[in-house]
Amino acid sequence: MWQFMAADLIKKPDILQTFTHDIKSMFFFLLWMALLFVNSSWQNPHTSFINDIFHPPVFGGSGGSVKAMYMQSDQLEMLKFPRNAHLTNLLHLGSQLLLFVIRNGQKGTFVMT
Repeated sequence: MWQFMAADLIKKPDILQTFTHDIKSMFFFLLWMALLFVNSSWQNPHTSFINDIFHPPVFGGSGGSVKAMYMQSDQLEMLKFPRNAHLTNLLHLGSQLLLFVIRNGQKGTFVMT
């Protein structure tokens, strides 16, 4: 399903898939499952974030643009899972890592904070 694919693979399906694409897919799947099945600080995430990211209007044959724009925003920093601090931390760290990869490619050093 393209909903969990890395945004750049959606935009350019002819590029070589790397392990970073797989990590991005795992992140989006975990985020989707958490939003569907774990209580979060977001009000009604089923109709806003999930529709924007996983079911956007398709422009130019893909939904990758919306996903890439969302990853570069600060929207995920506001997401909290009140009864699961570990899940909150994991998703925040994952979003920081993906943002680093989006901005720097596979070059550079990522430092966990």
